[in-house]
Amino acid sequence: MASSGTIQQAIRTGYRLQIAWSVGSQSVANNTSSVTAKVQLVSTGSSYTINSSASKSGSLTINGTKYTFNFTAALSGNQTKTLFTKTVTVSHNSDGTKVCSFSATCGINVTLSGTYYGNVTASGSGTFNTIARASSISSVTSSVSVTGSNAVTVNIDRKSSSFTHTVVFSFGSYSKTATGVGTSTSYTIPQSWLNAMPSATSGTAKVTVTTYSGSTKIGAAVSKKFTITAPASVVPAISSVAVADTVTAVYSFFGNMVQSKSQPKFTITAAGAFSSTIKTYKTVFEGKSYSGATPTAGVITGSGTVSAKITVTDSRGRSASTTKTWTVLPYSPPKIISFQGFRCLADGTENYEGAYLNAAINFSIAPVSDKNTAAYTLEYKLQSATTWTNLTSGAIYALKDNVISASGIFGLDNSYDVRLSVTDHFATVRSIIEISTAFTLLDFNANGKALAFGKVSELTEGVEFALPVKSWHGELVNSPIMLPPETDMDTLLEPGYYCVANTTSSPTVLNKPSLSTTATAFVEVLLGGDGLQRVQRFTQCDKDDQYVWQRCYYTGAWGGWQMICGGTKKITITPETGVTISRASASRSGDIATMYINLHIDKDIAAATGTLVATIPVEQCPLNSVATVGVQGATGTCVCWVRKTGMVYVRTGSAYTAGAAIEFSLTWNITAPWQI
Repeated sequence: MASSGTIQQAIRTGYRLQIAWSVGSQSVANNTSSVTAKVQLVSTGSSYTINSSASKSGSLTINGTKYTFNFTAALSGNQTKTLFTKTVTVSHNSDGTKVCSFSATCGINVTLSGTYYGNVTASGSGTFNTIARASSISSVTSSVSVTGSNAVTVNIDRKSSSFTHTVVFSFGSYSKTATGVGTSTSYTIPQSWLNAMPSATSGTAKVTVTTYSGSTKIGAAVSKKFTITAPASVVPAISSVAVADTVTAVYSFFGNMVQSKSQPKFTITAAGAFSSTIKTYKTVFEGKSYSGATPTAGVITGSGTVSAKITVTDSRGRSASTTKTWTVLPYSPPKIISFQGFRCLADGTENYEGAYLNAAINFSIAPVSDKNTAAYTLEYKLQSATTWTNLTSGAIYALKDNVISASGIFGLDNSYDVRLSVTDHFATVRSIIEISTAFTLLDFNANGKALAFGKVSELTEGVEFALPVKSWHGELVNSPIMLPPETDMDTLLEPGYYCVANTTSSPTVLNKPSLSTTATAFVEVLLGGDGLQRVQRFTQCDKDDQYVWQRCYYTGAWGGWQMICGGTKKITITPETGVTISRASASRSGDIATMYINLHIDKDIAAATGTLVATIPVEQCPLNSVATVGVQGATGTCVCWVRKTGMVYVRTGSAYTAGAAIEFSLTWNITAPWQI
């Protein structure tokens, strides 16, 4: 680059034609240079002269524009003669550079040393000094967490110290303009800008720089992108959680919720942050999850201070939680703990020929903060009668005492029913005992067709027993024989009713079903066929695992045990973090397990993605994985399976949206693979 130069063309020894150019000034605003070009004839020695007075013509072309002129070729020795001078304004390229072309042609039309020379041309180019143009962005803060105090900084590489810049920060409909900026400026992004991304935690913003020389715009604006992010503190807000009893009659009576009677409804008021919207509501109460802003939970099982956890998730996927606590009054149904009675004398002394009643009463009623209704009634009637007569009554929450009838109203020849009724606000419970006739070892009915042992005969025909009755081999009728420890079931051939009495002896019993080694059990031995055959039925005494086994004996040997009835054993389902199980049931009946699940996942999942949603105990799992097709959302499908390790998976059929329902059921054989 230069501000001047010379372009030369030799004519012959001692003579040359040249163009001398120089840049007088440059306009930054206009991106132009003022250049002067001179066409010159040069003698390089004292003997090199030209004698010519005739007018000649020539031309000078600068940057493609041609200019003509006239001259004379007369030239003295060692002379540099200017034939023509021209000053023009030349525009530079958009980047401020310029290479300018020059060309001069002169018709000298002279004979030098015997040689004639007509037109002589000199041509070439000059590279002008570059004019400073639009600035560039050297750097910008790549990412800004929009806390309201964090700034984005842009650094500018300007080509001239006189340049200023207009800088615009923009995101969505939001922008900020700074003018007169030199080489750097910063802007603190306000949190209001988060309103432009209600469904995302980050977005792409832009900074634009425009260069000015004075008031003149230089070149084109330049820009760079940067990222703004919502800080972790930007979450939805739960302003209130109200809880009300949907069982209004209970609340109006007790002034509070009541255990096992009230059913709470939640009203959740929540709002997003900076234009986000609430997408999901989740209320977890007493181990169950409910969705929606106004969910109604199941009947309350706890009492005292109870709590529910409420979580809301907004369109950014951000969540906020709170805990709602309130008081629930404890309640249990009225309970007759014990109720017994016997004939007695007037002072309450037991006497089987007494005409009075001594009733031992023990009951309780839940006070419910002393707001519960409390009442009891003791009544009696002849067993043959239908109408009850009141003995006594009262209003009390608990009673443990003996009540003696006021008069001897229990005839010796009759049996009576005595009924205790206990009532609270919600329910009445009753218990009935029998007061037999007066004792007599043997009584014959006057009609001659009935008799009784241990009581007065009341049947018109038949036999009554008020004394224990034992069978021929010693057991009480309707009472089982206790099997001793180390009993071998293979030797138990005698028909009868037996029991494995306790968990200590149970493991020692030989040849019994092995489903539960410590369980107590009822055992029946029945005659079959021709009397030489036997049937053993083994009923496991377990409220959670109610199994019945059976086997047959013939030709001197027992067959194998067969399960003829399998109770239901619950299988525990443990959801993974981020998975809510709305409804579920899993149970094992014998060796067959059945599972149903309705679940929701709190995140979006790409199509054809396998996701672990829950686990079950490995001892309840199939020997090999089993799978089924489930329902995803309203119309989609997904693949669901259980592995032998206890992991429960779903694979989405299409893209899954957070909160959508997935529902499926599976059945498998626990002890063996399915056979086809």
